[in-house]
Amino acid sequence: MPFIKTEKIKSGLIGFWEIAENDDFNLANSIFKSYHPNCLNYKSEYRKKQILATRLLANQMCPEENIFQDSFGKPHFKSKEKYLSISNDQDIVVLYISNQPCGIDIQTLNKKISVISHKFLNRNDFAKNHNENELIHLWCAKEAMYKIYGTPKILFKKHLTVFKIKEDSKLRGASSKPNFLFNCIINNMKFKNYYLVYTSDFKEL
Repeated sequence: MPFIKTEKIKSGLIGFWEIAENDDFNLANSIFKSYHPNCLNYKSEYRKKQILATRLLANQMCPEENIFQDSFGKPHFKSKEKYLSISNDQDIVVLYISNQPCGIDIQTLNKKISVISHKFLNRNDFAKNHNENELIHLWCAKEAMYKIYGTPKILFKKHLTVFKIKEDSKLRGASSKPNFLFNCIINNMKFKNYYLVYTSDFKEL
């Protein structure tokens, strides 16, 4: 089935969808129309399917809600009681619903990420420039952190840092951007051949 599962976590719920040819895209065209309302005009058929699959996943997880987007494309619910974040890579779509500002990112494990590490790695990050596994983890973490606010004012290398706390070996994220100062926990989850990272314990500073 294209709908895989939902995973209950401390800070909310994560849903997984695998795009398939028998997905009900007719239904997807009739629901959650405020999420990428012009998607049928997009040139990429693949991107259309990712958006329509996201609508189908949202229909499984929160059929009573509707998804809107701000001027930067960040998805949100109309009410301020729940928060969401969305990510996709290849045929997998994930949706994270939380009781706090949140972010999620999913990436295939076989990406060569070191070639762009100069764009997001800073000297205080936990990752080493020669370690591909650490770099993909760091990239996912910063993508997830960025999605908390989703504004281009936040720069991956300059404002976002992911570091380890020796006492508990957990990863923590921090934003140093004025007006967007926060800390959070960085959680990871293995899923098939993908690396998935999501934030929790968000604290505005």
